[in-house]
Amino acid sequence: MKEFFKFLVSKTFLKHISIALVLVITIFWGIFKYLDHFTRHGETIAVPDYTGVGVKELDSFTEGKKVRYMVIDSIYEDGAKKGVVARQDPEKGTKVKEDRVVYLYVTSILPPSVAMPKLQDMSLRQATAILETYGLRLGGVTQKRDQCLNCVLEQLVKGKKIAPGTMIEKNTKVYLVVGKGTEEDEDDGENGPTLRDTL
Repeated sequence: MKEFFKFLVSKTFLKHISIALVLVITIFWGIFKYLDHFTRHGETIAVPDYTGVGVKELDSFTEGKKVRYMVIDSIYEDGAKKGVVARQDPEKGTKVKEDRVVYLYVTSILPPSVAMPKLQDMSLRQATAILETYGLRLGGVTQKRDQCLNCVLEQLVKGKKIAPGTMIEKNTKVYLVVGKGTEEDEDDGENGPTLRDTL
């Protein structure tokens, strides 16, 4: 046991321990330096502003900016310019590492389509509410003499009857023909329901 402790304090042991410590420190220093260089620690760039850039110009716009881009979704915005970047992630000006992917959302060239609902036999008020729910617009209302007072008789798009289930673009104007009752209905008193009452 005494000889073991004597060896621990010997110059030979201390020399080997010192060499081992230096090697370990050198190895760890080298690893951290490599990782620091590999990850480019502290080196960042600002994300460019892609908003409003057209899909066809994305490659030339990104060239030299040390980032990459990926279009991940299209969104429809009524009245917005079609085929341009509407949103991005990360936002413009965000500090990121070089070669970071910027995810882009572009405005769709065509609006989404919906199935035309069945409005016949509904009241005008109900039909108007259904159109709004489907993202469609009421283009106008005309009356036609019919026993079904203030109910929808026909639904038209661009002057043509449109069958329920037909795919049409959102925001399309739908025109309705509603019944205004018979002559007897008109003579039954002034307190009956009118077209204005149903709107």
